[in-house]
Amino acid sequence: MINYLYNFIIKSILFNFYYFYHKKKFVFSSSHYNFEKISFENKKKNKKIFFSSPDEILDNSVKNDYYTFCFLKTGLKLGGENNIKIIKQHLISWNNLKISYLSIYWNLEYACERLINLMYVFEFISNSLNTNELNLINKIVIKHVLFIKFVYFKLNKNNLNIFNYKVLLLASFSNYFDFKNKLVLLKNILSKEIDLNGFHKSYNPLKQAIIINYILEIKDMLLAQNIEIPDEIEITLIKMQSILKSLIHIDGSLALYNGSNNFFNLEISKLLKSSKDIKAKTFLNQNYGIGFYNDNKKKFFMDLVHPQKSQTQKNLHASTLAIEFSYDKEKIITNCGSADVFNENKKFLRYSAAHSTIVLQNTNISEISENKYHKRFPKNIIYDHQNKKNEIIIQGSHDGYKNNFHKIIKRKVIINKNEPLILGEDSIIPTKFLRKNIVFQIRFHLMPNLLSTLTNDMKKVIIRTQNNQKWIFESISQLSIEDSIYVDLQSSIIQNKQIVISGLINDKKIVQKWSLKKYE
Repeated sequence: MINYLYNFIIKSILFNFYYFYHKKKFVFSSSHYNFEKISFENKKKNKKIFFSSPDEILDNSVKNDYYTFCFLKTGLKLGGENNIKIIKQHLISWNNLKISYLSIYWNLEYACERLINLMYVFEFISNSLNTNELNLINKIVIKHVLFIKFVYFKLNKNNLNIFNYKVLLLASFSNYFDFKNKLVLLKNILSKEIDLNGFHKSYNPLKQAIIINYILEIKDMLLAQNIEIPDEIEITLIKMQSILKSLIHIDGSLALYNGSNNFFNLEISKLLKSSKDIKAKTFLNQNYGIGFYNDNKKKFFMDLVHPQKSQTQKNLHASTLAIEFSYDKEKIITNCGSADVFNENKKFLRYSAAHSTIVLQNTNISEISENKYHKRFPKNIIYDHQNKKNEIIIQGSHDGYKNNFHKIIKRKVIINKNEPLILGEDSIIPTKFLRKNIVFQIRFHLMPNLLSTLTNDMKKVIIRTQNNQKWIFESISQLSIEDSIYVDLQSSIIQNKQIVISGLINDKKIVQKWSLKKYE
C-alpha cells in the first residue's frame, strides 16, 4: 500500500507539475539523432505491427512490442511518404490512449525504448509534419525525456543499465537535458555489469554482442559531443569483443546459454568485423561465468555461473555445469537454445532438462520464476582447471540439489589437445543418509542434423554428421536415445535427439564415466 501511494504521488502528481513547469523550456530540434550501428530486432514481427491497425495490435500477442515503438524502424527503413503517414497515425493513436503513469508501460524500460525509437525516426518524419503534428511529436518526446530524467535519473540513477544510459546520453543532445558526470556514471555502470574478464554478467553470448553494440554507439555519441573516450572504457570494450569471439562455435553459431540463440548470426558477424584485429581467447582462466577452451578444431564450453539476485541475471537458465562441444566446423553437443529475445518466453527452455547437464528427479538446478530472479539457486559453485601439456582438465561442482535432495553434483571433463577425444566423469555425492531412491539423468543434446544409433550392448552411440564424421559416445552404464527439441535459426522449435544416462541413487556416491571420440 505504501509503495502504491509512493508511486501514485511521484508518478501521477509530482511529475505532472514537473512536466507542466519544464515543457515550455524544452525545444527538440530535427538534428541527426540516429547513432544505431546494428539492429538486433525481429524485423518480421515489427513489419507486421507497422502495417496493422492499433485495434488489431492491442488485441493480440504483440501488444507489449507495440508499447516500445520498435516498429517505427520499419517505416524508417522502408522510407516514402506513405510510411511517414503510417508512423504519424501510430503516434497519434498511441497518444490518444492516454496511458496512466501507474501502468507497467510507463516503467523505465518501456519509456526508454519508446524514446530512443522515436528519436531515431525524428529527422525522417519532421520535414513532413504540419504545425499541429510537430507539436504533438515534440510533446511526446518532451514528456518521455522529462519523465525519465525526473522519475528515474533523479531518484534511481544507481539502477540504470547500459541501455538506459545510452538513451539518456542521446536525450542529452536536446537543448534542455543537462547530463552531468557522463563518464563517471558510464564507468560505474560498466563496472557493475561487466566482469573483470570482459563478460557481461548475464553470461548470455547474444546479450554480450548487444551490449558491445550499445557501447560502440555510446562512443560515437560521446565523440559527437567532443568528449574523449577514457582508456579504461576502450580496454573494457576490447575485452568484451575478445570474449564474444571466444563464444562462437567452430560452425559459426553462438554457445547457447542463458537466453542465447542464433537468430542474429549475420548481425554478430558484421559486429565482429569492426574488431578484426582482436583475437579470441583460447582458454578462460576464471572461476565463474562460461568456461571455455578452443584450439584450431575444437571448441568446448561449461556453465560455471554463480547466480545472484540481480537485474542483470534475472533471465539465467538452470544450466549449471551444462556443456557444449564442436569440432571441425560441426557442432556435436548442444543446449536447446532460447526464443526469449523475440518475447516468446518459452519457460521450459530455461529448465535444466533443456541443457546438457546432470538432473535429479527431473527437477531444475535453480528454481525458475517467470521474468524474475531465481528463487533458489546453487550457493556454492566450485571451479578448478589444469592446463597441461597434452590436455585441459575442467572441473566444476554445485550444491543446487543439497537442500531438496541432499546431493552435491560434480563434473570433470578432460579435453585432449592432440586428438578429437573428450573424457567425462560425472559424480553425484550424498551429503546425508537417505534411503529413498532418486532418479538421475545425464543429458547430452545432439544437433538436429546428426544421425545417432544405439549399439546392441546399449553402452555406445554411433554419431554421424553431415560431413561424414563418425563419433562414438561411450559410457560405463547403459544409454538411451530420446527425443529432444532445438530452437533453429528461424525461431522454430524442431526435433532432435539426446543421449541419456539414467539410473537411481540413494545414500551411495555414484560416478558415471563417459567419452566422446572421433573415429576416422
